[in-house]
Amino acid sequence: MQPQWFKLDSVHSTNVFLREKVRVGEASLAAAWALEQHAGRGRLGRTWLSPEGGLYLSLSCPVHPSLSPTLYSVAVGVAAAEVLHEEYTTDIWLKWPNDFILPCKEKNESDTKMGGILAEYVLDAPQAPHVVVGLGMNVNTQVALPEGDHGLRPTSLQELTGTSLSVDMLAETIGHRVFVMWEALSSGHLRQFDLVLRWKEKLNTLGRRVRVQTPSETIEGLARDIASNLALILEDEHGTQRTIQTGDCVHLRPTSSE
Repeated sequence: MQPQWFKLDSVHSTNVFLREKVRVGEASLAAAWALEQHAGRGRLGRTWLSPEGGLYLSLSCPVHPSLSPTLYSVAVGVAAAEVLHEEYTTDIWLKWPNDFILPCKEKNESDTKMGGILAEYVLDAPQAPHVVVGLGMNVNTQVALPEGDHGLRPTSLQELTGTSLSVDMLAETIGHRVFVMWEALSSGHLRQFDLVLRWKEKLNTLGRRVRVQTPSETIEGLARDIASNLALILEDEHGTQRTIQTGDCVHLRPTSSE
């Protein structure tokens, strides 16, 4: 199946646009990219400012019956990070579960945020359930934006590289890489184990002290590993390992003794 591409000048939300196309059967394997969004959203319904100059890309695909839907968003994060490394010699890291960051270099500094991922599911699509994964990234965006969630200062690829990048080319390159990975997952040519290994290589959360706000509690500890179900394994102050399926994760600054 060849993917459909929808290039838009302006849209409320690429995820909403593509989700509706999927829901009524007008799209299945598809990508939607816009110059700007007027109602971009992050996790938990948070506002995502989406001015011109950023990458606002959503991709959709039928969910294979034997695969966890979460794997599709993991693949998007891995694809974007690998493309930036290979094509632009730029190392962008991932923060569990869904952010693109530049890690702090000094103990008194904080991480900076480059973008994020939002996955949604369309259970009433014709033929099969679908996943829609949205990727938002500051590319040539002016970074004089408000601080993001948890006080992370925004940054951009332009600020990092010192040059303006082609958002068109970046959208197409990442989109094609994602479609190749999704097809390999569905066909079995890319094993879940191998994809998760690639994800962990880009996941800056592991080995760091973190605070995670779950729906029921706040937990602090050391991020030890990723479980087979893609949950975060955290070791709390008592040495007890906790498996966290979902939550807001904050990287804590190293202490003076670390």
